[in-house]
Amino acid sequence: MQSTGGWQNWQSHVIEDIELTQGTHELLVQFFFGGFNINYFEFVQTVVGVDEEEDKPLNYELNQNYPNPFNPETNIEYSITQNSFVKLKVYDVLGNEITTLVDEEKFPGKHKVKFNADELSTGIYLYKISSGDYTETRKMLYLK
Repeated sequence: MQSTGGWQNWQSHVIEDIELTQGTHELLVQFFFGGFNINYFEFVQTVVGVDEEEDKPLNYELNQNYPNPFNPETNIEYSITQNSFVKLKVYDVLGNEITTLVDEEKFPGKHKVKFNADELSTGIYLYKISSGDYTETRKMLYLK
C-alpha cells in the first residue's frame, strides 16, 4: 500500500473470501516497510450453518425465463453446485452476441438475473450459461 499523504487521509484495504475452519485462529501481522498509519482492523464473520448446506442445489440448472413471452423485462434463474466462474450471455437467432449478463465467480446456490430487452426488436433470443463443464442454452420470446 502507498502512503495516502497525511495522518487524516485514509485508504481502505479489504481482503475477502478467507475461509476458516471451526476453532481458534491466530492472526500475525508483519510490517516490512514504514510510511503508513493503521486506523483499525475490522473482521466480519459469516457463519455457514448446516441449514445453508442443505439449500445447495444438487445439479447445475438453467431455468426457463419468466415471464415468457416478455416485454421488456424477464427473469433468468440458474443454479450451480460449487464455487465456479459463470458466464451467462444472450444471443440473437443468428448467433450474434447481444449482451453478457454474468461474467464472474459465483457461489453455490440459486441465482437470478433480470434481462431488459427494451432496445431490441421483437423476436426469439437465446440465453446460454457456461460454468465449468456445464453449458445449456434456452430460448425466449420478446414481444413489443
